[in-house]
Amino acid sequence: MKKTFLLLLFVVISFVAVSCKAPQGAQLSGSLEEIMAEIYANADIDESEKFATHTEALSDANVVYMLGTAEVKFEEGFTSEPMINVNPHSIVLVRLADGADVEAAKKLIKENVDPRKWICVGVEESDVVVDNIGNIIILIMDKNSAAYHDAFKALPRQ
Repeated sequence: MKKTFLLLLFVVISFVAVSCKAPQGAQLSGSLEEIMAEIYANADIDESEKFATHTEALSDANVVYMLGTAEVKFEEGFTSEPMINVNPHSIVLVRLADGADVEAAKKLIKENVDPRKWICVGVEESDVVVDNIGNIIILIMDKNSAAYHDAFKALPRQ
């Protein structure tokens, strides 16, 4: 009787432990350019506050300006900022290698990014968002950061 009870208890505890775990390996599909386009298309932003942006790959030449540090080791990155605009705006997507320490990379970005990197304008600390889905980190600096963040979080995962 005791053995049966212990076995049943073990099975129940194992089932609860497995079912309570967050899904592992949830990733975004598509290129960083496609992901960026989906974020812009789905962000709930008033049309009057949307503007043309310049996009480019994240590289050794612009990584410190965009992330505030060159210490984040990434496989690829993609940036989006306006060429000329009085409104501060920046979105950066970074794909880390599988198995990389995403939390450490997010912490590095959050601690080093400059929300006043633009000449004469900047965003409040509360408008700086650093988050991830799987191994893709997003950095958002914009007064509408919550809307862009919601669009990022709503992206379909595979």
